[in-house]
Amino acid sequence: MTLRLVLIIAIAVVTLQRVADAGLPQVTDLDWEQACEGSHIRVTRVDGRIVALEAFAEHYHEARQWQCHFERGNIISALYRHSTVERKAASGDANGSFTTELHDDVGATYHFPDHKLTGVPAALLEDLRSILSKATP
Repeated sequence: MTLRLVLIIAIAVVTLQRVADAGLPQVTDLDWEQACEGSHIRVTRVDGRIVALEAFAEHYHEARQWQCHFERGNIISALYRHSTVERKAASGDANGSFTTELHDDVGATYHFPDHKLTGVPAALLEDLRSILSKATP
């Protein structure tokens, strides 16, 4: 029983040391593209390596979103969402104000076990490469 307790404590100490050695997340916000309702790319790095990337752009009639995950700085997966944008006049407002609602019409997940952007349709591949090139200069 004592040996087992010593082993558990040793494993816990090693695990805590690894966590303590890991750097704090550093978040960088970047511009993506011209979009009437805005766009951005948010890159999260730990110890100088990308661990996550989120990109969003909202145009007048459509919105696009990417969420990418990385392992040791290499892409391993991406989630893509496309939405239509519905605009509604704000109730009780005579100034022409409106609200927007996003309606998802496409959702797709891609996995890259070899860190190569395989399996992504050509129309989306250019979009994905655009955000990756801005995030990894």
